Amino acid sequence: MAKKFIPTEEQRRYVKTMVAMGITQEGIARILEINKNTVSKAFYREIGIAKDEANAKVAGVLFKMAIEDKNVSAAIFWLKTQAKWKEPKGS
Repeated sequence: MAKKFIPTEEQRRYVKTMVAMGITQEGIARILEINKNTVSKAFYREIGIAKDEANAKVAGVLFKMAIEDKNVSAAIFWLKTQAKWKEPKGS
């Protein structure tokens, strides 16, 4: 019988980072040299929250840039994507 895979905290952080950067579960399995099903089971929580946490961090940085750094591009981007602003027709 195969030994049960028990991930370390370092592996959990690494998997979260890889998922946030867009690495597939297949890629993670190859990097960690384990089966894709093992990745899915052992890192279920990390896979589920990594993208959302990364998006929240990036959105926070962008928001800060838009309101504190007087970054006009960041402010416009934020308003177009979050407040649904649009360019006026004919401009």
